[in-house]
Amino acid sequence: MLNEVKGSNPILLPATRGDCLLLANTLREEDKVELTHALGLTPEQSLLYSYTASDNSYTAWLGDEIILMFGVGGIPGQYGSPWMLASDLLTSVKLTFIKQCRPYVEALADSYGYLENYVWAGNTGHIRWLKWLGFHICDPEPYGINGEPFHRFFMKR
Repeated sequence: MLNEVKGSNPILLPATRGDCLLLANTLREEDKVELTHALGLTPEQSLLYSYTASDNSYTAWLGDEIILMFGVGGIPGQYGSPWMLASDLLTSVKLTFIKQCRPYVEALADSYGYLENYVWAGNTGHIRWLKWLGFHICDPEPYGINGEPFHRFFMKR
């Protein structure tokens, strides 16, 4: 997604457990709200859960700060559940991210065959991005510990 050397340009590296702890401290507010509605967990708990449940996960860095983490867990060739959580630094690399993220999602879809997860209805920016990536967005339905409206989104190969 991004280049290979830490510095002034964003880079992508395999995620570590420590990355979860770092990103938890700088997580975007909209991601915190979504996690609270869906899981009722703290950012640290949510990131550790997502990292642990993933077959593959990655961290994007800008210098020594985390931009975002993403991953997917499931059964390759059958089903995958993609996730992404970010810091406010994402806005500083938004164009680079948008230009480079689609091939990663397409590769995940090819590898798993079917991708599915849920997005909180209040995250309209996330929903627009998921549509742009080619995900089908379903009508909102109650989901998570509070029964808040969430959209199921999916992509089938």
